[in-house]
Amino acid sequence: NNHAEPFIQSLNIAGIPHVFSGAKGLFSNPEIKMLISFLECLAYINDNLAFYQLATSELYRVSHADLAHYYTEAKQGNRSLLEQINKNNDNKTLVKLKEDLKKYSEMKNEPVGELLYQYLTENNYLKNLVKNPSIENEHKINNIAKFFNRIAQFNHSSEERGVLAFLNNLELILEVG
Repeated sequence: NNHAEPFIQSLNIAGIPHVFSGAKGLFSNPEIKMLISFLECLAYINDNLAFYQLATSELYRVSHADLAHYYTEAKQGNRSLLEQINKNNDNKTLVKLKEDLKKYSEMKNEPVGELLYQYLTENNYLKNLVKNPSIENEHKINNIAKFFNRIAQFNHSSEERGVLAFLNNLELILEVG
C-alpha cells in the first residue's frame, strides 16, 4: 500500500477521480461500517457509537452537529443516545431511523442475510447505487456483495443465523485479522 501512495497523490493533484481499494479492509469501508452499525444497533440497543455511525451514514445523513447536541444532552442525563432521541421527535430522519430500528429489532433472530437484504431493499439503498452509476458506487456494490458472501459463509458454518451470532462471529474474524 505504501508503494501506491505516489500514484494516489499524483491522481489527487491532477484532480482525477479514483478509488484505491487496497488501502482498507472490507470492514473499514463506509458502506460496510453502515451495515455493521445497523446490526450492532439491533443487538446492542444502547450502543452510542453504532447509533452515531448509522445515523451519520450515507443512508440517513444526520448532521454531526445535530447528533453532538443529542449526545451532550444524553450524557448530561445519563441516558443512551437513542433514549435521548426518543424524548425529542423533531428530526424526521431520526424518527425514520428509530422506526427502522424498532421494526428490524423484532426480526433480529431471523437469518442476518435476509434481514440485511430487506433493510437495504426497503430503504432503496442498492437501487440508488445502481441508479447513479459511478466507480465509487460500483465499489460499494462490490463491497456489499463481498459482505453478503461473508454472511453466506457464516450461514454454512453456524446453526444460529441471527444478528447476535453473526456479530460474535464477525468480532472473532476482526480479532484474528
